[in-house]
Amino acid sequence: MRKASRTGKVLYTARSNWRVPGQAVPAVGGAMDLAVGAPNIYIAMSHVTNKGKPKIVRTCAAPLTACRCVRRIYTDLAIIDVEAGGLVLREFMPGHDPSGIQAKTEAELTLAADRREIDVPETFNGVQLRQ
Repeated sequence: MRKASRTGKVLYTARSNWRVPGQAVPAVGGAMDLAVGAPNIYIAMSHVTNKGKPKIVRTCAAPLTACRCVRRIYTDLAIIDVEAGGLVLREFMPGHDPSGIQAKTEAELTLAADRREIDVPETFNGVQLRQ
């Protein structure tokens, strides 16, 4: 499971370097080296858990893979930048609004002055994207 905090800390991921008690997760991997050494880290994740709980949280509860390395978070609902002052909502999916996205985000979101709805095409490579 991926989670991120408002300060850009990366939480436990399936390719992380930590083992969560009681879960069958592989041992040490290369995620820490990649996260610490890369100039920009972008996270792609679902916005909430399968039980509807926020995955973007105020503070991390699990061991950290790397601190303050995330620059942008892409979710199924929004695009959020991680800045020194906190999280900035840049774009959101059609059918959602900033207040609804904030309700599904534990950490506080600042609304970008130029925020906009994501332009999702009707189809892509013959696959219908909108219902």
